[in-house]
Amino acid sequence: MKTSLVLQGVFALASVFGSLAPSAVRAASPTPSARVVVIFDHPERFSDIKLLRYPIDEVKDRNHVMAVFRDYITQRAVAYLPEGYHFYVRFTDMGLAGQFPPGGFWDYRVVTRNFPPVFVFGWAITDRSGAVVKMASENLIGADFMDLGSNALENEPYHFEKAVLDDWMRENLRV
Repeated sequence: MKTSLVLQGVFALASVFGSLAPSAVRAASPTPSARVVVIFDHPERFSDIKLLRYPIDEVKDRNHVMAVFRDYITQRAVAYLPEGYHFYVRFTDMGLAGQFPPGGFWDYRVVTRNFPPVFVFGWAITDRSGAVVKMASENLIGADFMDLGSNALENEPYHFEKAVLDDWMRENLRV
């Protein structure tokens, strides 16, 4: 019986994560014992994860942004998961809050309510035995992102995006 639950969990996770491209696996750097695994699937195709309009090294820039979000999700998700449970998330698209002003000269992002952060991802939670207890796909648009910010995050980079993700984790990761 336990074996069949584990196999069901494996097949369910495969449906969430599909066949991962080697670049997606490299971008994740998960460890076998990690309680939280964050994967960015083809981040070069993401809508908008640029730090600067004209980065000197676009790959380095993108890797930095992914590392910030991976570290944040890995750190925060464990606060909402029961002991022994695991959280797996695979991002297929992201868009940071705000936009670069028209004209092409300014290298800063202007954040307004008209351009909320967007996260497209599949996710699953497994219990101690490896059985999937929750699983879904999300198209998370943080329409209320400017109202979610906490004082703790206010001085951090990507505080609007982090507030949206934290709000989502608080609502969805509790089993």
